[in-house]
Amino acid sequence: MRIQYIYKTIKLKIMTTIEIQNFLLTKGKFLPMDKIDEVTTKLQNIEEGSKTSFRISSLNFKNPLSLTLLYWLVPGFALIDRFFTKDVTAGFKKFLIILGMFILSFTLNKVALSIDPLCLGGGTWIDYLPASAPGEVTYVPSETAHSLVVCGGLINLGIIVGLIIDGFFVYNRVKKQNFTALNITIK
Repeated sequence: MRIQYIYKTIKLKIMTTIEIQNFLLTKGKFLPMDKIDEVTTKLQNIEEGSKTSFRISSLNFKNPLSLTLLYWLVPGFALIDRFFTKDVTAGFKKFLIILGMFILSFTLNKVALSIDPLCLGGGTWIDYLPASAPGEVTYVPSETAHSLVVCGGLINLGIIVGLIIDGFFVYNRVKKQNFTALNITIK
């Protein structure tokens, strides 16, 4: 009886090791490299054939490379990338911040146009006209309007730079989300 128990325990351990190796071979590329040892340790404590084992083997991870390519190649995907990794709160925050910055930039340009209708066109074409005759009115660009246009442009530049910086972290962020999903499944 005792020999049978030891044999089943050894057999269970060997099969679990094979399952772990298969899991890491097929799905390890979707997880952070620095977490592989931690994943291995957690998977060793799971019994073969249990519900947790089945759920882990049927987990569908997001492909970090696919989402990174979508981020860089599909216009507008940068605004909704967090929703694809199921990070809805961060997705709404990012979307609302970018939307707010865009509205502020648009409003600044509208105010600048109401102050000086030629400010968005630059207003500099008048500078190249010969000196006006006495009594003629020459166009003098409004410094306030130009300042508002510059502020709007800087806000737009901030949006673009922020999205570019965020794009460099998509790959690792997706891998961390996959690791989090695995941890939730194991618990």
